Amino acid sequence: MARVTGLIKRHPALRWVAPTAAVAVAAAVAVATTAAARADDHPVLPAVTAEQLLTDTMSTTTQSLSGTAKVTANLGLPQIPGISGAVSGTGVVPGGAASLAAGSSSASPALTGLTTLLTGSHTLRVWADGPQRSRVAIITDGGESDVIRNGTDLWLWQSAGKQALHATLPATSAADKAKQLTPAEQQQLQKVLGQLPSTPQQAAQQLLAAAGTSTDVSVGATTRVAGHPAYQLVATPKDKGTLVSRIVVAIDSTTYVPLKTDVYSTQLSAPAVSVGFTDVSFTAPSADTFTFTPPAGTTVQQWTAPTGTPEKPSGTTGTKPDVAVTGTGWATVVVAHLPAGSPVAGLSEGTANGKGAGALGMLPAVSGSWGSGHALTGTLFSAIVTTDGRVAIGAVPVETLESALAHAGTGQ
Repeated sequence: MARVTGLIKRHPALRWVAPTAAVAVAAAVAVATTAAARADDHPVLPAVTAEQLLTDTMSTTTQSLSGTAKVTANLGLPQIPGISGAVSGTGVVPGGAASLAAGSSSASPALTGLTTLLTGSHTLRVWADGPQRSRVAIITDGGESDVIRNGTDLWLWQSAGKQALHATLPATSAADKAKQLTPAEQQQLQKVLGQLPSTPQQAAQQLLAAAGTSTDVSVGATTRVAGHPAYQLVATPKDKGTLVSRIVVAIDSTTYVPLKTDVYSTQLSAPAVSVGFTDVSFTAPSADTFTFTPPAGTTVQQWTAPTGTPEKPSGTTGTKPDVAVTGTGWATVVVAHLPAGSPVAGLSEGTANGKGAGALGMLPAVSGSWGSGHALTGTLFSAIVTTDGRVAIGAVPVETLESALAHAGTGQ
């Protein structure tokens, strides 16, 4: 020990060797740990092409799961009374729930929890067991809102205020299926309406249905979602006239079930919409998960699903179609006449079915050779409601909508 002390006295610099070595070792461990963590974030998986990944995802046999998902949305919608209800009436609310309110003069209070998905971050509990049984619970500070489907039985439930909406869905026969929209029509309608998905699966299915000649699809870096190694499928619109920059879907490397979907806007650096699992299990939930009995004191609104082919609204004149479509792919714009009594039509009249009177007037006014109206500009879509009862909507800037309105004419 004396020799070591003497050595340090003769060479003072040696006193820093041990501490420096310790720091170096600690730094090496930190770097190694960080590198390992980064490597774990990008697991090594067998190489796969975009076509193979698409095929495996569309043909997955895994239909049962349960888990927790996080939904974050920044659609750029203004905080104007009546706007959220009008948007939900166009199909933005997940799972088609908003369509249940279309048959009544006002939206059910049970839908309130669903429209909260249009902005901010929210936690969802998700259960599924095949295409006919599913449950999504939206957890908020004010309580819980559930959408429960069990075969033809559908419930919308909001714990706050004990409000529920019940519907019996019609059984789909082969003849009914033949009358339904084609896949191409479905993808166009979903894309134009900007329907906000409530689960990663719904989000990915909409993306995969839309992938075609208008979209470049590639495989991105591997990732890990909810502890599961996953591939990333990247869809980039070829048309630069759309507000959609790209869509990234994380797909489980074993089951090929979509685990997360991020939709990027040309207006933002972070995803405009992100839907992803934070934990997930691929075991079948118990059957009673999909059985719902309203608690005592619940106000239940019954809704009957319409049957048959919808009739053309009375009073329609002229030879111009009720719906005009311009553009292609991601730059598609739909111009439609609003049915009397619809939420958006109510906005143009300053009534909004008795709610949000004058809300439309709070939006920026626009006008042109096509007429005049008010514009709603979002991060992923834009809409114009005209004073003559039309709406133009698409995943494009407002200027593109104005051109589409001019092309479609007044429709009078």
